[in-house]
Amino acid sequence: MKKQLLQLTLTSCLTLLFLSSCKEKVKSEISVKNDTLVTKVLNIDDKKDLEKNGFYAEEFFVIANKSYLRKSPDKTSNNIIDTLDFGNKVYVKSVYLDEEGGEIAGDASLLENEKVNGFVAVYFKKPKTLDEKPSGYVTEKVLEYEYEFKQYQKYFSLPEFQKLDSQIKRSILDNDYLNNKSFYLTESSQKAPNAICSGDFDGDGQKDYAVVLDNVENERSMILVFLINSATKEPYVAYKKEFYDYLKVKKIAKNNAFTITNEEDENEGTSVTPSFDYVEIYGNGVVSHIVYDKDSNKMVLQ
Repeated sequence: MKKQLLQLTLTSCLTLLFLSSCKEKVKSEISVKNDTLVTKVLNIDDKKDLEKNGFYAEEFFVIANKSYLRKSPDKTSNNIIDTLDFGNKVYVKSVYLDEEGGEIAGDASLLENEKVNGFVAVYFKKPKTLDEKPSGYVTEKVLEYEYEFKQYQKYFSLPEFQKLDSQIKRSILDNDYLNNKSFYLTESSQKAPNAICSGDFDGDGQKDYAVVLDNVENERSMILVFLINSATKEPYVAYKKEFYDYLKVKKIAKNNAFTITNEEDENEGTSVTPSFDYVEIYGNGVVSHIVYDKDSNKMVLQ
């Protein structure tokens, strides 16, 4: 009887050991399968990850005083969802370039819907995946890199300049150099109201601008006149000249006459009545006028 009990006990132990072994084996197999599943999930994430596919989120700042955020890349009025103010930070999906060969690291076609019709998709939070949806679309022209934006912050901080269209701001900074000298938009709140003026200087119904930039070192000013192309709505430089004085500008409305003094006899002069608004420049006893001449299609000094 004892012998039978001993055999039964040994058999039970062996059975338990076997079952335990099987259980561990099953656990091990499940663990391996789980690891495989996890790896497969990670591979899917890798395909969506921006930086693992040759893309990155690029930081930009709004340089326009106010810009429309749209739900689609077009100018229809019913797709405006918000407004962005000067200095707002947004992100844009961009493609890495191979530093050695200059080749594109990512497949640029994957971002073809991010830039359409002069609009670019922007994100309020830094995007991390390719399929992440944008916050909306803005025109590319209102965005600038941080190092460039610092210039806009410095020179367009005064109220008179903050309200300028982003294209005018860009044009001013693109034309601040003449005759081997750099000129700057004033940072003086006293001069600012007399450093810029606007009017329809060529009679096409568009708002044009005249700006004074100063070179403090040489005690000189440069006058810039920007006309707006009536077809493209883009500003272009119609007048650019350095003067040997610190000057100011103001708009004179059309049909207001001024007199051109005779150089040989200051008591004699010719009266001129422009058909369009024009620019008066003055300072340190200097008074001159910049007027649009229809025959030459240019702004001329009189």
